[in-house]
Formats: sequence, C-alpha cells, structure tokens
Amino acid sequence: MKEEGMRVRWIERAMEDLANLQRSVRSNKRGTIKSCEKIHIKIGRLAERYPGFNKYFSYDIKEDPERLGYAIDFSYTQKPVFDINKEESSPPFRSLCY
Repeated sequence: MKEEGMRVRWIERAMEDLANLQRSVRSNKRGTIKSCEKIHIKIGRLAERYPGFNKYFSYDIKEDPERLGYAIDFSYTQKPVFDINKEESSPPFRSLCY
C-alpha cells in the first residue's frame, strides 16, 4: 500500500514536469525551450530525478522543417506497465521435510 502510494505520487510529479516541458516547447513567449539539444538535456535531467523514467514514459519531439535543430512540438505518453506485487503472487512451494 505505501509503495503503491509512493509510485502514484512519483508518476504524478513526473507527468507534471513533462507537462511543464511540453508547455515550454509549445509556447511562443520569450524564455521558452526550442532547441532540440536543450530538450534532450531537460529529459535527461528528468530521467536522473525519476529512476525508471523510460520504463513509464515515452516522448516524441517534432522538429521544425524550416529551422534545423529547433522543435515545434513535444508530446509524451504514459506506457502501460504491469508490475507484479509480491503480496498478490502465490508464494513459492516449500517442502515441510527437512
């Protein structure tokens, strides 16, 4: 139960950080991230902060055809992950003979 709550909170925080990055890439305001290299650096930092980041999320960077090295869109999706809980799985067979 506690571990499940920690995992859910971890995923929510990671999704919030990805949404902030997406908003920054899509925005036309000053001070936003447009360089593909900087976007990859930012994703690397998120992967450092959240272990198993690539197991839970996938992302796609759409480059600007007019300006090489610049992004026009960033999108992400949450991957379906099937973790087997130790409590739900059956215990291994143990013999009572010594």
